[in-house]
Amino acid sequence: IFNSYYKDTKQVLRKCKDKSILSNYLEERAKEVRTIMSLLFSQEEVTERYAYECRMEGHREANENTAISMLKDKMDIDKIAKYTKLTPKRIRELAKAL
Repeated sequence: IFNSYYKDTKQVLRKCKDKSILSNYLEERAKEVRTIMSLLFSQEEVTERYAYECRMEGHREANENTAISMLKDKMDIDKIAKYTKLTPKRIRELAKAL
């Protein structure tokens, strides 16, 4: 991952130099700026990953709540699995908790 960020930051720095955006500063501190940019990109990826995991947790909880409602309505486990994408094993675990 770090290598891809390193390449991305090199491209950004090259474009800045080509457009004379802080070119003197960047030439003097290119390594430092690349390191800082890589850390920022890494932090952005961590934040995106956390947001993705939160969304997936929300979907899982919603599916489990749907499965519980379906269990209460005495629906078949295979049908619940089909519509919620939960495993029959997980649905049986939810059923035991009722």
